[in-house]
Amino acid sequence: MHRMLAALFGILMAEPGFAQTILGHEPLYLVPYETADVHSASCGAGMVLKVTGSMRHLPRKKACVLSTL
Repeated sequence: MHRMLAALFGILMAEPGFAQTILGHEPLYLVPYETADVHSASCGAGMVLKVTGSMRHLPRKKACVLSTL
């Protein structure tokens, strides 16, 4: 019984870590292959702009994806 309560408590405490953070503007610096979700007017309703960092002198990858919120 104690193990089940401990597991339930652990799941409830870890849940906020899975939340998606949506930024208001695109970050200036992203580590290669790091992603950031940005609220952008260029994407449709219920979608966010997913920006992926890249190596030096290469353009970032940008794509509109469905928001998981």
